[in-house]
Amino acid sequence: MSEKYHVLYYIGNSLIEVQNNLCTAVKNAETGSNRIKANIMTVNKYPGKSVLKIGNEYYYVSASYDYRNSDEDQMFNSNNITVLTEYSKDTDNDGLIDHCEVLSEKYHVLYYIGNSLTEVQNNLCTVIKNGYVSGKRKANIMVVHKYPEKSILKIGEDYYYVYSSFDYRHSDEDETFNSNNITVLTEYYKDADNDGVIDYCDLCKSQVGTTENEGCAVPKYHKLYKVGTSIANIENQLCNILNLPETDNSSTYNANIYLGGTYKIGVILKVGGIYYVVRNVYDTSIATPDLNLYPDQIETIAQFAKDEDKDGVLDLCDNCRAQAGPKSNNGCPLGLPDLSFDINSTTVFSGCTDCSSFLTSLGSKKLIVYKVGAGLTFNTYINNSGASDSKGFNVGVYISKDTNISTDDMKLSQIVFPVNPISSQGVSGVGGTIYGTSLNKLAFGDYYILLKADDQNIISESNETNNTLILPLRYLEKPN
Repeated sequence: MSEKYHVLYYIGNSLIEVQNNLCTAVKNAETGSNRIKANIMTVNKYPGKSVLKIGNEYYYVSASYDYRNSDEDQMFNSNNITVLTEYSKDTDNDGLIDHCEVLSEKYHVLYYIGNSLTEVQNNLCTVIKNGYVSGKRKANIMVVHKYPEKSILKIGEDYYYVYSSFDYRHSDEDETFNSNNITVLTEYYKDADNDGVIDYCDLCKSQVGTTENEGCAVPKYHKLYKVGTSIANIENQLCNILNLPETDNSSTYNANIYLGGTYKIGVILKVGGIYYVVRNVYDTSIATPDLNLYPDQIETIAQFAKDEDKDGVLDLCDNCRAQAGPKSNNGCPLGLPDLSFDINSTTVFSGCTDCSSFLTSLGSKKLIVYKVGAGLTFNTYINNSGASDSKGFNVGVYISKDTNISTDDMKLSQIVFPVNPISSQGVSGVGGTIYGTSLNKLAFGDYYILLKADDQNIISESNETNNTLILPLRYLEKPN
């Protein structure tokens, strides 16, 4: 136990005075003249808004703290204190204790939706979307708190939808009701996705939408092809359907799907007992659809959506599931790239002053690079003579004592020459400079610079042996 600081408001020395003064204390607890400051010897502080009997006197707890304070007016011991829990209840958790809740007239605009649950179920969504059908009531209701908008009330034998509500009364009421005769139908008030459309009227309960779209997002137009009513129909027909020309509209349905996005082309959808394949999608809706479909009605058949090599050809229709290829070749590659340097167009400039700039005219001479000074600058082209396009790759640089790349050779890992993708039968230029400072780990002497296209082997080629450009090199400390 230790002293805990409390700000208390004196409310009397009898239960009659408690009942008469408590609500005034709640209202004026922070400024009233009946306030006292007390340190109370207790294990835990008494919670704010509780009512304490201390000896023969009653106090309302305005505030409490876990420490003592030196400005106390009095000191108490918890052995002499009783908590009156019946005066601390706040059933609706609105911050105002039940004892001080006051009934008053609150203005409500109500829409009549029937005198039976069947009529509620038939009329509710229409009333929410289009307004009242057969009756609008302006009512002052005697109640502690106004009823929330969009709630459903049973008043006597009639049911109403609360269109709007206010914390004051209004003089233009059609009727006056008392909350004693009102029941709230909470089962019609749930809104799981918090989009303002109650679940009962929400066709997309797990998706934020609008009232105009029955709680769903803006629909997107999907062209669907009816496959059949069994998995066997899909297995037998899907590939043929996906190869049909766009102009073939047999068994095609124009559908607005309230998804918030679009399904991928080729996805199989099950609606009811019927399977459809998505043949095309659009970013807009269609004015006169054959079908309006909502997510809760649709099941995606995932087993037919697989595309192992991600080439856009479904595995069911892909004859080469581990290799990317076009749809026109049933998912198989048309052929492989074949990268090679164009030696005839290669030019090289170095410290050799009497060497030809064309590599093919170099003869037996060596290209010269000095440890400090001018480097070796090359320009060349890389051909792709293969049957398919290549993706981008790098040209790596190796220093060797012979014309073959081996594990004994030194790779200049700090030098990389990137090359853009090359289409089948296309070319791409590449060039750069190799300075002597990058060769400082070498002894002076004769070597070969080996430029290798796709040295990381990220591209499968029909011929992997013609990727190297050979440049004879003499590495010297300085000019003579």
